[in-house]
Amino acid sequence: MNVLAFDFGASGGRAILGTYRDGGISHSEIYRFANTPVERDGHLHWDIDALFNEIKTGIKKCAQSGFDIQSISIDTWGCDFALIDADGALVHSPLHYRDKLTEGGVMDEVFKIVPKEILYQSTGIEFMHINTIFQLYALKKLRPEIFKKADKILFMPDLFGFLLTGKIACEYTIASTSGLINLKTGQADVEILKELGFKPSLFPDVCRSGEMLGKLKGDLARELGVGEINIITGAGHDTADAVIAAPLDDTDRCYISCGTWSLLGIESSAPETGDGAFKYNFTNEGGYGGKILFLKNISGLWLLQESRRQWMLEGVNYSFNEIEDAVAKNTSPDVYLDVERGEFGSPGNLPALFNIYFESTGQKRLVNKIDIAQCVLESLALSYDYRIKQLEKITGKKFSAINIIGGGSRDTNLMQYTANAAGKKVIAGPAEATALGNIFVQLIFSGVIKNVEEARAKITGLVTYLPENETIWEIKRQKFAALKEPLFTD
Repeated sequence: MNVLAFDFGASGGRAILGTYRDGGISHSEIYRFANTPVERDGHLHWDIDALFNEIKTGIKKCAQSGFDIQSISIDTWGCDFALIDADGALVHSPLHYRDKLTEGGVMDEVFKIVPKEILYQSTGIEFMHINTIFQLYALKKLRPEIFKKADKILFMPDLFGFLLTGKIACEYTIASTSGLINLKTGQADVEILKELGFKPSLFPDVCRSGEMLGKLKGDLARELGVGEINIITGAGHDTADAVIAAPLDDTDRCYISCGTWSLLGIESSAPETGDGAFKYNFTNEGGYGGKILFLKNISGLWLLQESRRQWMLEGVNYSFNEIEDAVAKNTSPDVYLDVERGEFGSPGNLPALFNIYFESTGQKRLVNKIDIAQCVLESLALSYDYRIKQLEKITGKKFSAINIIGGGSRDTNLMQYTANAAGKKVIAGPAEATALGNIFVQLIFSGVIKNVEEARAKITGLVTYLPENETIWEIKRQKFAALKEPLFTD
């Protein structure tokens, strides 16, 4: 049987065909497309019309290639949302999470209404200015008239599902990123919504991952030349899908889903909202099957992607493979970034901002572009180690290995640096974890595979990295730690 996974990232999306045959699972890319945000009224929006057209193109290409598709599921990044009226018309186009709407004092204004301790105990979500709760509050201040028309909120996968079927859903994993889902009830927190001035009915009932949403609308099926196709509310959050495809067969492993962002954590059966989790701003996001993904959001390869974009503007067009090869031969510049600083999270001339940071922390400026790339990768690895130590302290666990999944697992330098920085074995792959997780959910829904454990057992092609150069990396750890606050105060 064949299923189709649409995997949306911040810079592009893909249509991935998943095939189950004779007990084996294979996947292949059918279509790849750009995800280019647009500026409207001084704000950065996702181009929903263009993205929906890309979904239709992906479905059409499958049909033209002769593939009979049984189901479709869509995953995206978290937090961002649309608002529709009672007739299903769009009244608010989703803002890009890197838009400046929530910068400034928005978070503090919310905390004055609902103290952050209460928010954390209720929802378990770390405090980031991109969270839906802060976007909604800022949007209500900016354009209160929208909320007179708005009937329902739709997160990005649910929005695309609505456009495909006309059916409304609010899937658990994607909704959990909002900072508005109560940990105990699994539904929108009515009291928090009321305190912030929102009608609780704005949120549809939260549904489980891997349920039937509806059939592809008849007019779309005719337009695209396909028959009836099931549209599934899979694990709509890309992180949840990635973790489904993480080969977590040992309880002493943590994972890092490594791409534009780095999501570092564990899969758990219960949330963690104790003092350590709150102090170090870890999050309890929804996982497939009602699991909790207790993790920390860390900046990821965005830092290198945005640096490369700046270099291209300056006329230097390094491919990522060229950067990887050059870094492997380079001598470490021995300069480090606190990769989680807010000023590195918005589009712009990141290399220039890096040098301002280097000077402010008494480090040397970097001019050579490969030095900057190596600095980014080494700093990411050291940040992983820093946060793993916090994770171990909070959970009382000692991790012997790190599963690194997602596109970043292909970067051999980052994998080796992470093993070195953490002093732990790194198991890299699968690189296509998000798409695979999406496919697995659809195959579980169809009944051809039983559960996540059976799916994970079919994962192959993993690469292991062992720690090297302990003395050198201990010095690097000490230099990096000096840029951060102490891990814990006893």
